[in-house]
Amino acid sequence: RFEESVISFLKKLRGYNEKAYILWAYGMCDHRMAPYLDNAVSKYKEETKDGRVDFQILPVAVPMWNGCNEHPGEKDHQLTAQVLIHRLESFFKNHEYYGK
Repeated sequence: RFEESVISFLKKLRGYNEKAYILWAYGMCDHRMAPYLDNAVSKYKEETKDGRVDFQILPVAVPMWNGCNEHPGEKDHQLTAQVLIHRLESFFKNHEYYGK
């Protein structure tokens, strides 16, 4: 049921953003749902042949870097930003940018 909901959400999101690259980024707080999200995104891609959607697992926050109320801290966000920058740069090098 969860994976079906993810697929439904991606279809709805794609309907509103026909040309966008959609990257489902997840995991700064934990990775419990990562296998289910990754599987659902893969099923969506297979079902729709949409090559502009992907899943990215993020690094889990390091406890000693935590900010207020055990939320990811500045260093966690910097690390996550580097992961996302690398992922997006590789995508845009290999695909025509949708804004052109």
